[in-house]
Amino acid sequence: MLPPSLREPGDVRRLVAGPATRRHLAALIGRLAPTSPVGAADLTRCTFKPGRTLRAYYDVEVGRRRWPVSVTWRAPGHGTDRPPAPAGDAERQAVHSIGCEHFRSLGAESEALGATVLVWPHDPELSQLAAVVDHERRLGAGIEVIRYRPGQRHVLRVCRPGARAFYVKLAAPTGHGPLAPATLDALCGATGATVVHGDGRSATLIGPVDVGLPIVGAAAYPEAGGVPISRHRCAGEAAGALRLLADLAATLHRVEVGDVQLPHRTPAEELALVARASQHLVTLAPDLSEPVAGVLAAVGAALGPGDSNRLVHGDLKLDHVLTSAAGIELIDLDGMRWADPATDIAKLLAELRFLAVDAGRSDLLAAGAAFAERYARLAPAGTMRRATALEPALLVKMAARRVSLADPDWTPRVTAIVGAANRLVHDGQMGAMP
Repeated sequence: MLPPSLREPGDVRRLVAGPATRRHLAALIGRLAPTSPVGAADLTRCTFKPGRTLRAYYDVEVGRRRWPVSVTWRAPGHGTDRPPAPAGDAERQAVHSIGCEHFRSLGAESEALGATVLVWPHDPELSQLAAVVDHERRLGAGIEVIRYRPGQRHVLRVCRPGARAFYVKLAAPTGHGPLAPATLDALCGATGATVVHGDGRSATLIGPVDVGLPIVGAAAYPEAGGVPISRHRCAGEAAGALRLLADLAATLHRVEVGDVQLPHRTPAEELALVARASQHLVTLAPDLSEPVAGVLAAVGAALGPGDSNRLVHGDLKLDHVLTSAAGIELIDLDGMRWADPATDIAKLLAELRFLAVDAGRSDLLAAGAAFAERYARLAPAGTMRRATALEPALLVKMAARRVSLADPDWTPRVTAIVGAANRLVHDGQMGAMP
């Protein structure tokens, strides 16, 4: 049960990382795996939806191996996203899929914690996860868990003997994909897929790959080469990659709605998602309530009508742009949708500003300006104006999503980021681009 007393960041940290929770979690895992030693539980992430849920994710050492574990606290009477009880065929399949002597069960309702506990690869709502694990285990593949989010989405890195590694993605039907491989292939073809720059370097979309995975709803992607822009310590290297990205993004955004069935999202819907994502900001830091509301109101007034019938990446960020001497590769295409191209560009610009504020990477702002200038010359008219208008709202969203509640410095960090969003609103930069 979600305690009603979660009113400050410290309350959340004490619940998810306090000694009592760690003790109860270790005892529960010990009952699920009674023949194996249970070691440390490392908190990797937590998300808080006030009045609804608090989810914490841990890596727990069991039998000399780290196992992803999900713990969910729910508010009384809140059952809209409550998964089925962790028992029955789905759990038996999950236990079987790992072929491991450690666990007798992979889920429980813990009275001591007042929460639902699930152990990878058990997911009562996405039983395909266990099916994928079982299929790959039979092929002798090595499996690395990249993301375990029961009821939401999963990402695995799979390496079959003698073959190139690939990634498998699964998501709830109402979540963020994945799109059918045939759909993504059609989209890559519609964009021309590869853009060759004047200096011979290329910018390429990396679509899905057929690995013979007989699991409905699972999509496989090849492991691309290169280094994400986010890891470049030199702004000059990042700037070169961003210039290539401007060319590719402009090509992508020229594709208009066609016969391909994709999700659709308007800028107004994007703003609604920001408001929803930032609810815990104003709950845990009430002083941010007025600044956040002010940013969202100003952005809503400045956006104006947009073109929501263009193809967008849907999650354009630095981690998804891989760089090498040959050029760049844009990955994670399963968020593609019909939307306003400004949402892609605003997210990228907001990320660069987020890193300038939160990580001291002010050198990236010049690279972002060069990207924006090049993209504006190639993009549909008005896109950059709407992107700079939307940027402050997406900066608020990054404060909500990217700053860990487990960080003792959560309050000053999110305050600084929301402050930067407010400065964008008030210094005349919103909608300043053509």
